[in-house]
Amino acid sequence: MQGQVVGDNNNVQIHFHGSSDIPTHPTLPERVNNIPYPPNPYFTGREEVLSQLETTLQAGQPAALSQPQAISGLGGIGKTQIALAYAYHHLQDYQTILWSRADTTEALISGFTTFFS
Repeated sequence: MQGQVVGDNNNVQIHFHGSSDIPTHPTLPERVNNIPYPPNPYFTGREEVLSQLETTLQAGQPAALSQPQAISGLGGIGKTQIALAYAYHHLQDYQTILWSRADTTEALISGFTTFFS
């Protein structure tokens, strides 16, 4: 079997000639997110809440998967802006960020199915 390596340090592809028996493995993107809003350049404050979220959701910690977190409060107090600030500040800490409504079970399921389809 003959092959050819094509690419650079960030993206290497091996092209084989003359064999259809070689399994192909899809390459996952390095980072994926579906954050529906752009970063807010005017967001300030909330350092205590952001620090608490960072401590609780440390990337690589199993607790982040098994202990869901919620930001709760009256409408208009900035819950979405806090979540956006955390998400954008920590984009490089996570391979995948799934943003979904969770006010109902159906909305959460719909968010998952839309993201993974």
